[in-house]
Amino acid sequence: EAFTVLAHETLPFMKQGSKIINTCSIAAFAPVTRMTVYSSTKAFVSAFSLGIGEELKPLGITSTAVCPGPMDTNFIVKGGIKGFSKAFDTLPYCDPAKVARTALKATKKGRSVVTPTFFYKFYRLVAKLMPAKLMMKAAKT
Repeated sequence: EAFTVLAHETLPFMKQGSKIINTCSIAAFAPVTRMTVYSSTKAFVSAFSLGIGEELKPLGITSTAVCPGPMDTNFIVKGGIKGFSKAFDTLPYCDPAKVARTALKATKKGRSVVTPTFFYKFYRLVAKLMPAKLMMKAAKT
């Protein structure tokens, strides 16, 4: 809901050349069991970012969904995520500074979606090509 409210409240103040950056996740690319609400919410953020970006194109305003994998932050430890899932623990973690730099570069170029690492770019491609039920099994945490 916050993405929608923030866009609604800030759009009247945006000028041509303004940029919207929404933090998303690779979880947006396919439903993830045991993370159903999270992956569904991220799918909304991705769709919202793409849709609003298209709607705002005539005004010269862009929208970018940033879709990293797990971030190498204290949240993983504090949130009790580490050690909860062997599959999740084997995923390569993203460096927050690199994700931020990549996101800013992509936003300046007007890209609508950015996935910062090759591994997760590949995951995004596979998720587009593979049926959702198969992806759920492959991405099971």
